[in-house]
Amino acid sequence: MSWLESLFQDARFGFRMLRKEPAVTSALVLSLSLAIGACTAAFSLIDALMLRPLPVPHPEALVGVSFQHKPAFPGAPPRDDRFSYPFLQHARDAAGVQAQLFAMTVWGPLQSAVFNDGTPAPAPEKVRMQWISGNGLAILGVHARQVTGG
Repeated sequence: MSWLESLFQDARFGFRMLRKEPAVTSALVLSLSLAIGACTAAFSLIDALMLRPLPVPHPEALVGVSFQHKPAFPGAPPRDDRFSYPFLQHARDAAGVQAQLFAMTVWGPLQSAVFNDGTPAPAPEKVRMQWISGNGLAILGVHARQVTGG
């Protein structure tokens, strides 16, 4: 138990030194609190975006597909990697009953949208919009909610 006694002695000595220099102690406490807060915020974001499954039925079955084009030569402009609608139809037909396919766009720039929440003149809000093919919401098991004015 000598290691435990040594630990207590070291802790008492550390607290005495901290009491002796209040400016250093204040800077230490502030730095530690900011660092702990930043780490907590980062973990919360990672947990919400990457660790938890999506709130849809069978999220483990979702698969993202994209093209990766190599440039024709170094410095060449990147090639378009978007799916065409005929390609989606062909892939959907080829998958048959083995998979359900839908397409969606990546997030675009901020755009103005007006959400009618029942107020006389709703103000436009800036939102990022995505387009999704007609069957996408049904495949995901997500239902659009209609808001009526009150």
